[in-house]
Amino acid sequence: MRLKNKVALITVGSSGIGKAITELFVKEGAKVAIADINKIQGQRTASENKCIFVFCDISNENHVEKASNSTISSYGKIDILVNCAANLGGPNNVVNITTKEWRDVLSVSLDGVFYCSKHIMPELIKTGSGSIINISSVEGMLGAFGHSAYVTAKSGLFGLTKSMAIDFGKFNIRVNSISPGIIDSERPDIKKLKKIRI
Repeated sequence: MRLKNKVALITVGSSGIGKAITELFVKEGAKVAIADINKIQGQRTASENKCIFVFCDISNENHVEKASNSTISSYGKIDILVNCAANLGGPNNVVNITTKEWRDVLSVSLDGVFYCSKHIMPELIKTGSGSIINISSVEGMLGAFGHSAYVTAKSGLFGLTKSMAIDFGKFNIRVNSISPGIIDSERPDIKKLKKIRI
């Protein structure tokens, strides 16, 4: 088991890509904390995988700090952070998107990654190793119709990932991003996107 004795905090680890990561990490021996705003699904996935669930809106820095503390309190440390949470928003362009929606998308998809990294990185530094995995998107590289805010957030993740990798590599901490395409994760906004693209 490649992750035996490792502790991972996974945002939105209860559904979609995050759930698949949770299940794989547990299979590989990790202890996992799921940070999510979906209490019902979060608790169900945590129960099925013998994890802990922590209610967390990652756009709220206080929530992130509590999730980090809860994970450390339960497992004694954090070795891995998977930033999987995102707000797709849309379908809007820069003319018709509201300022509120723009901020809502960025507050989850980019600010949330910053908050999680800010509060968990010190724990990785303490242990002298660790990994942060940011789930970006091919849309961050290529752009996408009607998703200016989401594309902006995911593009920003590339810069944040590179900067953190440079800043914290000396502590034996790896920071990487993964850029999936469209995944059928049963999210309503994904179904909406499919209809728009047809």
